[in-house]
Amino acid sequence: MFGWIEKLLKIPAAASSSKEAIQSEINKEPVRRFVQLFEAHGVARTQIPRFLKNHGVEISYEDINTDSSLLKRLDEEMLEKSCEIFGVRREWLDGVDDRIYPRVGFYKNLSEFTELMSQLQTQSDDIDLIAIKSPKNKLDKNSDSFNSPIALVIKIEIGWLGDTPIYRYIPCDDEWNWGYCKARFELKGLALFAWQFRNVVFGCHMPQNTINNIIHGVTFPGPEIEAAGHKGHFRLDYMIFTEDESCAADDPEEALKVREYLSDTGDIKNYESKYKPMFFS
Repeated sequence: MFGWIEKLLKIPAAASSSKEAIQSEINKEPVRRFVQLFEAHGVARTQIPRFLKNHGVEISYEDINTDSSLLKRLDEEMLEKSCEIFGVRREWLDGVDDRIYPRVGFYKNLSEFTELMSQLQTQSDDIDLIAIKSPKNKLDKNSDSFNSPIALVIKIEIGWLGDTPIYRYIPCDDEWNWGYCKARFELKGLALFAWQFRNVVFGCHMPQNTINNIIHGVTFPGPEIEAAGHKGHFRLDYMIFTEDESCAADDPEEALKVREYLSDTGDIKNYESKYKPMFFS
């Protein structure tokens, strides 16, 4: 007759057990994301101490041996430094947001792009720019490309593990729609300014849903780019020269229109006032 009392008394224990399980999962999320962050950049879990030591952070192999020991080691310095090294958001690493990367945009803001490139040139000798489009996107100027935007990613070498370079990635959250002339001119203008720093914009192909995730900053672009390969698909620098300037010139007529556009927006004047005269060869 007292069965209901026994059931009632069991409820707090069950609720407590459930609460502990939930808390355990919450505690595991920063650990999971911490390891994921390094692995997505080519650093295996067992290589984390070696890699971080090169960046002035000490962590032992005992610390990374288990999730429990790693959780105890994830202090403010460790978390902040990891975010700084790979350029990711602390909110993502803490497990409270799915957006990995901060918003970075250059559409109608090419001066910020040139400023960033100037800074990156002082940090690394190995910088790539990658434009990513769907194979279905044929770069038709007259197409309605709003459903298949192009993504842009900057790739910067930040160190080595043995013979393997490690890169940081900066995905741009602009949606470059080739069929919209201003967006196309801005993207070609970006490629022209990249050339001033002796960098070219390579191209590669990916499924559109992957491209959208890169634009929205919710996926790591590194593994996707390495899988796709980013040299040989197409190159935007072929589209910024006239035939007199390059034997590989593609669409030389629009190349001149892009320069006129950049002159009208003041981007060329702004660049030359800060750096040096533009060159086109």
